[in-house]
Amino acid sequence: MQYKKVYLALIFLSISFIPVFSQEAEEEACNVVDELICVDVAEGFYEEGDTVVVSGKVRAVILDSPVSLQIFYGETLVQIDQLGVAQDGTFTTTLIAKGPQWAREGTYLVRAAYSGNIAETNFEFKPAESGITTTDFFEVDAGSFGTFDVPYTINGGTIKNIQVEPKILGLVITIDTQRDGVITLELPRSFIDAKNMAGADERYLIFIDGSEITFEETASTRDYRTLKFAFEKGDAQIDIIGTFVVPEFGSYIILTLVLSLLVLIIIQQKSKILVRI
Repeated sequence: MQYKKVYLALIFLSISFIPVFSQEAEEEACNVVDELICVDVAEGFYEEGDTVVVSGKVRAVILDSPVSLQIFYGETLVQIDQLGVAQDGTFTTTLIAKGPQWAREGTYLVRAAYSGNIAETNFEFKPAESGITTTDFFEVDAGSFGTFDVPYTINGGTIKNIQVEPKILGLVITIDTQRDGVITLELPRSFIDAKNMAGADERYLIFIDGSEITFEETASTRDYRTLKFAFEKGDAQIDIIGTFVVPEFGSYIILTLVLSLLVLIIIQQKSKILVRI
């Protein structure tokens, strides 16, 4: 009889313990005991095309007041939504991680706001390996010569600006890179080129963020030279150096060098005369 009472007591304790444990597990994932609102995602890592499940809970339900949901990558707002709140204070939604805003690999922030209270969580995201390939042309300012177009194809980033830089007889290209990628540029010979004293083609020098890189010249015609090379995530500036850039700027550099040499010769000659005196 005594053993039977002990057995029944153990069963009672086990039954009463289970829901308490479940509640504590739930509150650990999304805690509204200390906070007025909590938010969570089903997984810590997603890839492009995956369904992101977002759920949460508010402690006190306010009639007809929705939860404002925002997804950020850094300072960039990726997605926004308004979610209804159930009577028990829970809310949930699903998002498809795909589209122009879902282009960068890294940490994405989930922010839920309700009646002035905010909760946040985050997850890691990786776009498809192929990325987005863009084929277009960039219009470059050539001073008094007007403009010229540089056709390009880029995967893994975008071209923000291309400008003529007379100091290096070349171009400075500003890029925004979301991942490792490849860029192909068609450089018009009439505006930028690299040749030796005999008039034969020379290789350009290409630097990315100050470091010289190797590249492939995939095509060479009478009008264009096509260059192809890789870049890494985080790269920001490409310098392409030739021996000539836009006749106006090229002549300017040569004239400056000639004048500088003449000034040096004159100074040296005056120094010799003063020494003899």
